[in-house]
Amino acid sequence: ALLAILGLWAPFIAKELLEMPTDYSYSADIISYDNLYDAASQQYTGKTQSQTTFNYTTVRTEGTTNIINAVFDVRSQEGEPIFSVTREYAVNQESYQHVPGYGDENRTGYLFGTSGYNKDNFTYWHINYDQPLTMIFQNEENILGLNTYHYKANFTADQTANLASLQDVGTTKGINLDGTIDLWIEPYTGELIDYQDGATAYYYDLATGERLSPWNQFSNQIF
Repeated sequence: ALLAILGLWAPFIAKELLEMPTDYSYSADIISYDNLYDAASQQYTGKTQSQTTFNYTTVRTEGTTNIINAVFDVRSQEGEPIFSVTREYAVNQESYQHVPGYGDENRTGYLFGTSGYNKDNFTYWHINYDQPLTMIFQNEENILGLNTYHYKANFTADQTANLASLQDVGTTKGINLDGTIDLWIEPYTGELIDYQDGATAYYYDLATGERLSPWNQFSNQIF
């Protein structure tokens, strides 16, 4: 009888343990590479490693919603800024889904991935791009003995608002990119185990939308 009772309660106990804590945080070491384009010589200057900060920190809670400060900051080895964003996410403690009406933007989808061994496609907002990406299941992969679900998305994104420090960007020019992103998710919890992304970014004419020249080829990956 006791085993039967424990069997009935186990899913609820597990569910309780998996809820996002009120002090939830996440950080990862990222290896990043940038290859900036020189318009004068009309060639890329060469692939160089950059320094990247990638973390999520709960700053407050509102009921069952965690308000999370998300940071992605890329700098050259000399400390010069390349790309930096800070966003505010609102995430439900039980489902790890974004909560519309809170945070700095109305979002739907998941902080990282779905839980409960769910292979369905899902919506993900990667901090670099700040737009809904449809992650498509690819396969199961083993990472250091841990079974993960691998998802992938191909996309185009506009980063003009985040790169206004570049000359003429936001006035006569914009920046957009073609990219891919891969996520490896622990399937029971939905937690991010690994990710990698890569993109080619271009200057474009704000008036016509025509791409003018490359700006950067970059990639990021957890290591």
